[in-house]
Amino acid sequence: MKIKKYRKELFIVLIIFATTSLLMLTARFGNDFFWHLKSGEYMIRNHLILRTDVFSWYLKSFHPLWISHEWLFEVLLYQSSLFLGDATGVVWIFLSFLLLFFILFFTNRKKMLQNIYYTFFWFLASIIFVLNTTPRPFLVSNIFLAITFYLLYDLKENENSKKIYILPLFAILWANIHGGSSNLSYILIFVFYFCSHFEFNKGKVIAKEGTKLQKRKYLFAFFLTIFAICINPHTWRMLLYPYQNMHDIYMISTISEWRSLSLNDTSSLVYLFLLVISFIPLLFSSKKIDLTDFILICMFVFLGFKSVRFCPLSYIAFTYIVFNYVGKKNFSSVFSTAMAVFSCILILISIGSFQLPKKEKVDSQFIQILKEEKPKRLYNSYDYGGYLIYFDIPVFIDGRADLYSQYNYQDYYNLSYLNGNYLSILNKYKFDYFLVEKGYPITYYLKNNDHYEVLLERGKTILFKTKEKSDSFALNYLMNLK
Repeated sequence: MKIKKYRKELFIVLIIFATTSLLMLTARFGNDFFWHLKSGEYMIRNHLILRTDVFSWYLKSFHPLWISHEWLFEVLLYQSSLFLGDATGVVWIFLSFLLLFFILFFTNRKKMLQNIYYTFFWFLASIIFVLNTTPRPFLVSNIFLAITFYLLYDLKENENSKKIYILPLFAILWANIHGGSSNLSYILIFVFYFCSHFEFNKGKVIAKEGTKLQKRKYLFAFFLTIFAICINPHTWRMLLYPYQNMHDIYMISTISEWRSLSLNDTSSLVYLFLLVISFIPLLFSSKKIDLTDFILICMFVFLGFKSVRFCPLSYIAFTYIVFNYVGKKNFSSVFSTAMAVFSCILILISIGSFQLPKKEKVDSQFIQILKEEKPKRLYNSYDYGGYLIYFDIPVFIDGRADLYSQYNYQDYYNLSYLNGNYLSILNKYKFDYFLVEKGYPITYYLKNNDHYEVLLERGKTILFKTKEKSDSFALNYLMNLK
């Protein structure tokens, strides 16, 4: 009898496990994973929190302030790697999404159970928004965002709720695990507070004024959360950090995850699909759209079109909005049986096909040569930087574009694509080695220039050296290969 009573809940739980299992098939190690892991190791071994760079040979001389807004995630990542080894990244991805989906379900339980068909489709569709997921701090940010929405809507529906006072505590963790997105906490509070001041009924939008108690609680939580975000190694600077990044036009225009959506890009079509399945219930519902929901929709649609990295956040936000407008649907036993079997098949396929993602981003032979040669002024491709840091090789640049943007990021980009006076850039840095990826103009330049010679070429990667520098190890190494 109990199983029958909770049949719908068990069905959704099965869907969540199937969805999370499928995500494992696309999990991968990104460039950033490696420098995150190395940063955590450095902080644990030296008993400090990084505030300046220690990995770039070029930046060391400047002693730049580094807003290490993800330091706590990096410490936790390294600590977990001591127990999980190569499975660390996959475990983080699996558990993070599993927890996120459970939070989304149990905080929207009553609404989701009214229409199991749409709920099934909604969770299954989430896979396409997080394809090729990498173990990064945004995994935890997703969870904090979901909790924030739950607490804010809980107060909106019940003025006597005191759960919102938990939000500042989460904001402290958020600011130290992924401070770059923690500003969303107080921005969302302000949206709810602002909307609570209106009451009207016009067209498709309706607003209901909040009580004085609700307004006071939102306002109090707003200021407490701002104060909470300042409780981090960089104090008040964390409040400004996200906005400084968003105004760095050069960085935003050249880094893939910061780029705006384009109809020529697959990720844009995926986001449009999310909008379609989200807006259908809103447009065809007999209910009018609440002002708070309307503003949140506009806000996250704007963020999604502004940058690819915000698309998964839109999915979380829409989960708390869309199900307010999804109509009821009777739950068929035939459908439940068919979808339960389908979910089990997906789980079995995922388990049977799962393999740990390939960890090597650069062939070990390149690493061996670089470790022996100890280059002093290495030029490396952006996507190789994190992996080189992992092996204690000083880099020219890596995935921390926010750190490099004021120093050498523009030079790196111009040299990679041979823009402008790239010869003066070469003369400025006097690189002794080049670890580059095929397909970039700089690679063709080096290959067709007598001042540089190829030490090793494998797959998509080539290692060059300037001819002025002796390299006995590399020569011996290549002779042994022959």
